[in-house]
Amino acid sequence: MNPEFRRNLWIEFSDHRLVSMPVILGAIFLLTYLMKGELGNATGVVAMWSFSALIFLWGTRMAAESVLHEVHNKTWDIQRMSAISAWQMAWGKLFGSTSYAWYGALMCLGLYIASNASALSPVTLLTTIALYIGSGIFAHAICLLASLQTIQRRRTISRVQVMSYQFLGLICAIPILRMGLSGMSHHGIDRIITWYGEPYP
Repeated sequence: MNPEFRRNLWIEFSDHRLVSMPVILGAIFLLTYLMKGELGNATGVVAMWSFSALIFLWGTRMAAESVLHEVHNKTWDIQRMSAISAWQMAWGKLFGSTSYAWYGALMCLGLYIASNASALSPVTLLTTIALYIGSGIFAHAICLLASLQTIQRRRTISRVQVMSYQFLGLICAIPILRMGLSGMSHHGIDRIITWYGEPYP
């Protein structure tokens, strides 16, 4: 396994964090299910909002701060001079530093699939999932790239700059996600409404 990716997994996944994410998300999803009494449009919407919060808000921050933490801990120069290739370092940080956000996001996608399995065709469902995952990875990559460019010029980044990198990632990813969802035929997820439990395009 990529040593940088493995190191980030060790950092991100402690025992209590492994348990806390499913417990918190499970409580949110259970409350939504109990209010509506079924897996349907409401649970699907809550799942995608939870996914968006984890990936586009928290995940982008984790990606933007991944290299910053290394600089502050005085380990960035050691990593750059190690035997790890640039490609291994890049994807190890991109997916390793955001792995905990993806851990929760995959649970949200599972509920989304279960909630919309009967309302959407398999192709539409898979396309929607692929759009969300692709947009999330793209947003994280933009944030990581922006922070790397700043680190090369100076060694300190303020919290305002980290927030600006988050915003940059959102600006780049959200329009692509929105256009992709609204452009998926007449059964696109943005054009489905549920009326008395029945989905209509």
